[in-house]
Amino acid sequence: ISVWVAGGDEISGLEDKLVDKLLFLSLIFTGIVVLLRRRLEWSTILGPNKWVFAYFLYLCISVLWADDSFVAFKRWIKYFGNLVMVLVILTEEDPIEGAKAFFIRLASVILPVLVLIIRYFPHLSRKYDMWTNQPAFVGFSTDKNSLGMALFVTGLPLLWMVFESQRKPRAERTKSEFLRYSVLLAMVGWVLVKAHSATALICTVLGAGILLAMRSPRIRSHVNRIGTYGILAAALALLLQVSGL
Repeated sequence: ISVWVAGGDEISGLEDKLVDKLLFLSLIFTGIVVLLRRRLEWSTILGPNKWVFAYFLYLCISVLWADDSFVAFKRWIKYFGNLVMVLVILTEEDPIEGAKAFFIRLASVILPVLVLIIRYFPHLSRKYDMWTNQPAFVGFSTDKNSLGMALFVTGLPLLWMVFESQRKPRAERTKSEFLRYSVLLAMVGWVLVKAHSATALICTVLGAGILLAMRSPRIRSHVNRIGTYGILAAALALLLQVSGL
């Protein structure tokens, strides 16, 4: 928020402005209050996700050997807030529907705004690269990579919802639902092209490929081996890196 208000960028050191701290802390506090009021059985949440919580605990401990422990701890609190927000959605009575509602509302707000400001207000949505001095569309974010991340986060769930809508019985399908998802997906594609964010584009394509592959019963039947395949792929990559190939 401080970057938008000041009209600066992330390099200007505005990340730690008081308004940003208050915003993040208020959101995290509100999320914790929501979770406490739901009277959750924390053992049922911690058990299946113990490695996720262990990872966040390790990040907290790593603050001790950071170059600036205080700054690192503040950033850990901010990233811990991500975990709180995820739990707010996944502890709904119907987590799948809660996630769908979250993503469709998010996409319905940010995508039309992105298209509007990129198409008609380039002075608000465009910056110049400090190294090449070439123009780059950033939308309402601070750089094209942040814009690409927002598109990736909204694009894949929209594609998932398109697939889910097609899996419904024909009597339950609605043309308006499919049309809404398709229009928003088209917006994602258009802004991705404008953003020129190779990382976001590759991640979105790979994610879409995984979603498409998971529609195959043969691949779904082997999904429990993904962990083994991942370890083998990481070992192979490490071997190639060490051998210099």
